[in-house]
Amino acid sequence: MTHTPRTRSRTDDVHATAGDMLKLMQRQETLLAELESLASHQHELICAEQTQALLDHMTRRQTVVDAITDVTCALKAGSDDDGAAGGCDGNGNHAAVNASAARIDVIIGRIAALDDASRLAMTALRDGFANQLGQVANARGALSVYGQGGSTGRPMNRFTDREA
Repeated sequence: MTHTPRTRSRTDDVHATAGDMLKLMQRQETLLAELESLASHQHELICAEQTQALLDHMTRRQTVVDAITDVTCALKAGSDDDGAAGGCDGNGNHAAVNASAARIDVIIGRIAALDDASRLAMTALRDGFANQLGQVANARGALSVYGQGGSTGRPMNRFTDREA
């Protein structure tokens, strides 16, 4: 009895592709939910001015972003195939793909809002540091004007309201 391998039909390819697309979208949802959690924690670290923890956190965030990019590229490649047909394969995957896409859009919106809040917090911190540095520079300038003078070691009154 000889066994002849079954050839895959075009219909099988459509089902496999739509199912694969749905799995990729579900993976993307999971990764985006993780990114949302990281974005929330990032904001907390910024507000607490925990610089080293923030740098470590950003490394983890980049790993998740890279994974999302990989999944997005795979989704793009799958959607470019003729067989994908937007996940419409007659097995109910079309509705599942649409639902997943809607959830992904909501998560992305929340991540964007968290990132905007983090950016504003970072900007406020930057401006605060710039203000402090400006005050230090002004204080140094004042010290140089009113500081120790000459070889006597006594303060030099270079600016007085006495007339010569």
